[in-house]
Amino acid sequence: PSEAGTLIAFTLPHASRALVRIYSAYGREVAALADDYREEGTYLVTFDGSQLPAGRYVCVLETSSATVAKEIVLSP
Repeated sequence: PSEAGTLIAFTLPHASRALVRIYSAYGREVAALADDYREEGTYLVTFDGSQLPAGRYVCVLETSSATVAKEIVLSP
């Protein structure tokens, strides 16, 4: 389970546009954490889910070469 303020780390193997979004279990976007061009490297973004109900969410990272999704569980 995830706390309300959660750090999400991701690594870009090469420079790319990076989009990091959080979606509810119903597919509705609830947060946009990154939407910009970044150089190669490792990055941290903060997800503050304190205003969201407890439950399952999906964190999606989209770059020019890949899309990765991971589940996040917000506990009450």
